[in-house]
Amino acid sequence: MNLSNIQRRFINDEFGLSEAQFYGLSPLPLWKLREDCIDIECCEAMLDTNAATERGNVAASVVDILSSILPKEWKQKTPPEVEALYPGIMASKGIEFFDGLAVAV
Repeated sequence: MNLSNIQRRFINDEFGLSEAQFYGLSPLPLWKLREDCIDIECCEAMLDTNAATERGNVAASVVDILSSILPKEWKQKTPPEVEALYPGIMASKGIEFFDGLAVAV
C-alpha cells in the first residue's frame, strides 16, 4: 500500500520521516509510530467533538496503513506489553525519530 501525498506530508511534518524511511522501520518503531498516530487522532477528536479534523483523519488513515504492515504478533500489543518486552527502551522515553531514523533514547 502506497502513501498518498497528504499522508507523505503528514509523516514528514509530524515525524520527520520520508516514505522510504517509513516503510523501512522495524516492528517496534512501527508500533510506536502507530501509537503516536492514534494519540494524534484522539487529541484531534477532542478538539471538536462535532466534526473530524483533517489532521485527525490523516492520522487515522496512517494508523490503518501501519496496522496493515505491522507483523501479526505486534498488532494487538498494548503499551504495557511492549514496555515489558523492552523495559530499557520504553523506560527512557521510548522510541524517538531523529533525523528520520527510529532510535532508542
